[in-house]
Amino acid sequence: MGHLMRSLALAEEAKYEGYSVAFITTPYLKEAVAKIKKNGFKVFELPISKRWYWKKDAKQTVKIMNSSGDGSKKWLVLDNYFFNPEYQKFIKDTGAYLAFIDDMADQKILADLLINHGIHAKSLRYKVDPGVRCLLGPKYALLRGEIVSGARNLKGRDRAAKNILVALGGAAKSKNVKKVYAALCRLGQDNL
Repeated sequence: MGHLMRSLALAEEAKYEGYSVAFITTPYLKEAVAKIKKNGFKVFELPISKRWYWKKDAKQTVKIMNSSGDGSKKWLVLDNYFFNPEYQKFIKDTGAYLAFIDDMADQKILADLLINHGIHAKSLRYKVDPGVRCLLGPKYALLRGEIVSGARNLKGRDRAAKNILVALGGAAKSKNVKKVYAALCRLGQDNL
């Protein structure tokens, strides 16, 4: 769901900027598909199979991309750990622009745009082709609309923090939770 939420944040902003946005996904989680639709986006569902084949997925994705829209050059945003360099190359060879949301830096990135809004993003050793634009670090945080509008509503108010939300994602290890808790305790703020 973390991948979905950051992709939804990007989709909301793209829609706000006037882009037509749709999602292509394998509907493993019906809740995820429902969330996408609830946010007003069209969903194209790829068939679920026991084993994922990158080329089959890529061909189906390109077919969907080519069947929708006005024929202009498309952007495809990838947000999953399965999209290997072969998959990326296949998409790029169709002429589409490619964005890759990645927080692992465990494979070569062939995309036009790499996004990692994690706090340690700049310290990761990404393998990228020359010309890949890298948006790394919290400055590029993918925040959903309700969070952005909440922040805008704070303008002119007392900005002292009274509540802190810590979101670590589904793969957070318990030692990371303990580290965050210890750091918050070190702030010495008993009003939080």
